[in-house]
Amino acid sequence: MEKFNVANFLENAPIGLVLYSKFLGEQVEFNKVILHEFSEYEGSQHIIECLKYDNDGNLDDEKVFFDAYGRIKTSFYGNIIGTDVDLMPDDVNEWNDAGICALISENSMCVDKVLMDRFDPDDDLESPWFIGNTAMWSFDNAFDNDWSSVRFHKFDFSNVRFATEEETQEFFDILHKYGSDFKDGKPIKDGKDAEPECRNADKEQFFNALTDICDAWKGTIPDHDFQEVLFKFDTEVVLPELKKAFGWNSEIIK
Repeated sequence: MEKFNVANFLENAPIGLVLYSKFLGEQVEFNKVILHEFSEYEGSQHIIECLKYDNDGNLDDEKVFFDAYGRIKTSFYGNIIGTDVDLMPDDVNEWNDAGICALISENSMCVDKVLMDRFDPDDDLESPWFIGNTAMWSFDNAFDNDWSSVRFHKFDFSNVRFATEEETQEFFDILHKYGSDFKDGKPIKDGKDAEPECRNADKEQFFNALTDICDAWKGTIPDHDFQEVLFKFDTEVVLPELKKAFGWNSEIIK
């Protein structure tokens, strides 16, 4: 598996984003990515600088450094400790689609930030996506000047990076040109919240919850009981609700 360039992903990330060091066995806070010319032989290298917490859970002045691929170093100029990736999104996930999704979706400081998505790894073309409260949002000014969204768990985070300040400003300028904006995790159109027009947030939350319930139940219902459970769900839950919604006579559908 190709090594994930953590520095490229984090270079313009929000300062204070909480990450995890396996070597330290504790959380650290992202501070910045530094491009440094170590020597003529070694060339330029990206170093990720994070801040540590003290025993009381407060940030102290001690810094911890990682190379571009998240391997911890003894110091800024020191050697890499081992070969394993140490800096992770959290204490559970790695730098894969699921790990980046968790990092993005569970940190409020990422809301309203712009991610650049390279849909094709072999193509330099990148598209901007705005991080919302429950979904990723894009604005199509070339087609219909409107918003569209993809729920976090459906979005492909495998080739994304945080946009620079200049890129972010450029995209907000485009939005304003078409009477749109993005604020507090929501798309704005003509001064109004455009989210309800694009999708029903309550409906999305319901289906997310239903998906989670089904995943949790998947291994708990024996195969020989499944048909009985499905029949009861259809006849005792779905059909009564359909009757109620459409005003069907109970004698018509039994």
